[in-house]
Amino acid sequence: MSVPPVPASPAPVAAATQTVVIASGPPPPPPLPKLQGIFYRPERPAALLNGRTVLVGGTRGEYRVVAISQQSVTVVRAGQTNVLNMPD
Repeated sequence: MSVPPVPASPAPVAAATQTVVIASGPPPPPPLPKLQGIFYRPERPAALLNGRTVLVGGTRGEYRVVAISQQSVTVVRAGQTNVLNMPD
């Protein structure tokens, strides 16, 4: 009597690995606040930024309001100054 041959088991397969390297730089700055209105009174001007009233010295996200005129609001973030203008 002969013994039937035993089928060979397949060789183990190593799982493929992949390394992804993402170049990282400084993250982009957050979007500027949206200027929606200015309530101008010389003694205490205010601005409507992203639906919230902000006074000089106040913040909206990472931006600090440093000046408010009748037509614009100046904000600063990380030493960068941006002027937000009311549309004509």
